[in-house]
Amino acid sequence: MAHLPYPSETEQPYFLAINRFIKKKNISTIITAYSEYHQNHPSRAWDLILCGDGELRPQIETQIRELNLSQHIHLPGFLQPNELLSYFAHASCFIHASIQEQWGLVVNEAMAAGLPVIVSRCCGCFDELVIEEVNGFGFDGNQPSELANLMLRISSPNFDIGKMKLASLEHISQFGPSFFAEGLHKAVQYALIQKV
Repeated sequence: MAHLPYPSETEQPYFLAINRFIKKKNISTIITAYSEYHQNHPSRAWDLILCGDGELRPQIETQIRELNLSQHIHLPGFLQPNELLSYFAHASCFIHASIQEQWGLVVNEAMAAGLPVIVSRCCGCFDELVIEEVNGFGFDGNQPSELANLMLRISSPNFDIGKMKLASLEHISQFGPSFFAEGLHKAVQYALIQKV
């Protein structure tokens, strides 16, 4: 894989994904979509940073090599939360492609960092967190071409990414601890009523 400068050392925009490298996280689809995106606009394509590690790392590295994308897709490995802050701070867009996820808390974190998000509609947080074309986009996790088109759209020089970043920050502010506490309280009340 290509040498990856620490995020604060580059001013180039990039897509960011943070996952365990396991099947349900659907990283292969992100790479396939990125390949299509990069082939269509190689001169202005953003790089892709895939943070994380896991059992599928050898397959992921092979897929990247076979697609000749080692200079554009970077694998910094598993990072501690304090190390991830710089990646969030310097990224231009966050991608979460999970095909099976109860919520996807990392999407909350990306939005709190002011990132537009592209999220699989299979992800539990999609309906609550993603407002289509306001703070991000949804896509079918089994359709790499759909993701590639969204990557192309959001990285277009004519796209108002600043507006989408602000919308992410504004929307996620509604999902603080009190939101989750209220949800837990309602769940407990419901469970108690069901026992009666």
